[in-house]
Amino acid sequence: CLATRNGEKTVIMLAYADECFERALPSLKEKIEISGITGKKKVTVHLIDEEHINPYKLALRLGYGDGEYTEEELSVLREEGQMKAYVCYEHNFDENASIDVECANNALMLIEIEEV
Repeated sequence: CLATRNGEKTVIMLAYADECFERALPSLKEKIEISGITGKKKVTVHLIDEEHINPYKLALRLGYGDGEYTEEELSVLREEGQMKAYVCYEHNFDENASIDVECANNALMLIEIEEV
């Protein structure tokens, strides 16, 4: 987990993976405690894992060939590869703020917390 703050925006990156991506790890449920953030904020979560923002896994699920893609298939895979919010909500943080997170095996999560 790595956190940084730039003015009015706080960013937290959480990586959950086996060092070689070979083992199936159990899902991770954690509470991330955050200090120094109070008031109403917008929370945006981006998630990259087997099911989200993963063109390779989508190609496998859809039964696409082994690299020879049609223009239509490439369009679908490019769209899947675009960064998009997994969830976005507003939250009123107090001095003992925390965010509940849940990650699947071999996931990368980016959490942005910013002024409303």
